[in-house]
Amino acid sequence: MKKFDFKKILYNDRKLKLISILAAFLFWFIIVSYISPNYTRTVNNVSIVTDNSDLSLSYLKLSVIQLSQKKVSLEISGPRYLIGKLSASDFIVRPRFTQVTSAGSYDVGLTADFVTPDSRLQIKSINPSAINIYFDKIVSKSIPVEVVVQNTKIADGYIMQSAVVNPTKIIVTGPEQEMANISKAVATIKVKNNASEVLDTTSDIVVYNSDNKPTDIKHISLSVSKVNITVPILLTKTVPLTMSFKNLPAGFNSGNISYTVTPANVMIAGTTDAINGISQISLGDIDFSTLDINNTLKFNLQMPAGATDIENVGTASVGITLENIAEKTFSTKKINAVNVPSGLNVQVITKLINNIQLLGPSASITGITNVEAIVDMSKVQNGEGEYEVPVTITVPNKTGYWTKVQYKALIYVYK
Repeated sequence: MKKFDFKKILYNDRKLKLISILAAFLFWFIIVSYISPNYTRTVNNVSIVTDNSDLSLSYLKLSVIQLSQKKVSLEISGPRYLIGKLSASDFIVRPRFTQVTSAGSYDVGLTADFVTPDSRLQIKSINPSAINIYFDKIVSKSIPVEVVVQNTKIADGYIMQSAVVNPTKIIVTGPEQEMANISKAVATIKVKNNASEVLDTTSDIVVYNSDNKPTDIKHISLSVSKVNITVPILLTKTVPLTMSFKNLPAGFNSGNISYTVTPANVMIAGTTDAINGISQISLGDIDFSTLDINNTLKFNLQMPAGATDIENVGTASVGITLENIAEKTFSTKKINAVNVPSGLNVQVITKLINNIQLLGPSASITGITNVEAIVDMSKVQNGEGEYEVPVTITVPNKTGYWTKVQYKALIYVYK
């Protein structure tokens, strides 16, 4: 066995240096761990944690609104090898709310704890030991959204209607004191020069105070931060109001109808595609059989799809005069059934129809001496039995006459 030679180590510089380093580290470790274990260190940027559910705040219905600062420094003592591992996340710093009694600002003391307690470690101090905190009640209120349209110069022949905003109201939530100063919520939209089509866009909401200035919403929350805005920019067009007649009596000279529509025209607006496809607005068909010699009728305007009555006319009046027309009263016993279905028989029970108001050409109606009442059985859907049915008044061998009243007769149908 080879004998250990200590002299070789003493006279070997490299080995001697290594032994010196190891010995120094060993002496340092012994001093730090056993002879002088306590060490002090400052941990910075430790966050302050606030809890609005704290019993004292909940009882007062208060919330933490603002802290004068959000981070502190902690002075920690304990064994060096433990302290060296600590970071800001190993601590919890909380305010003490016991002195808070109502809304307002308070200088509030702080407490600090380890997330994981260790009896070998101590928190010596908090810097700062107190901070200023503003407390208030949190309230909410509904505010209408106003729209400000910037630049109203649009293309010729178009109109701009009031902007439509969605949603029309927002919920604003924040400290009671600040909320009391909020007056309105505004969304702004800018229209391009010579615009000629509907504008759809979104806009940020700006909250204003009672001084009509934008409000700092650092402590305020909005149910939505943006709204949708539609600005209708519509093509305008003036179109005539028209009408037509139905149920004209056979042989009637339509040249004897004179009428006026008031207003004769109406201005409408809508999208370019919709308005370009509209040349007139019809008031509908007027039932000629209901007319007198002189008539005044009113109609509600029915706008075509995509069109708007921008002048709010709403209704039109139609004056109708039947020229060269006169009226004469008759009675008749001539009541006949025609177009009787095969296998059925008809007995007319009514023997006389009185006060028949007949209208027709004034030049010839004076010469009319009798009229007939016709029951058209092809229009009677009933089977056997007794019925009251409509009759048509005719002038034998003549056309161009009519009645505006529907007369009836009683018949009996049998086999």
